[in-house]
Amino acid sequence: SNLFSGKAILLISTSPSPGGARTALANAETMLRAFGATLFTGTISLVNYFENVSFTSSGMQIKEKNFSDNLKKSVDQLEK
Repeated sequence: SNLFSGKAILLISTSPSPGGARTALANAETMLRAFGATLFTGTISLVNYFENVSFTSSGMQIKEKNFSDNLKKSVDQLEK
């Protein structure tokens, strides 16, 4: 199937453990390639979800600055 052929894809994953997010990204990429995905613009993982994410009245707060910076760059790349 070529469902995702020519589509830009950004994979984002998080996990409560250090390795779970990376494993989920690898599995998702493998499955998406089976549907024709080849244009991966990036993969981003956030480890230790419960330590790095909180919710306030103003929305979701991500404490991990590298993740936030990488997410912004990757989304900007998608919009080009």
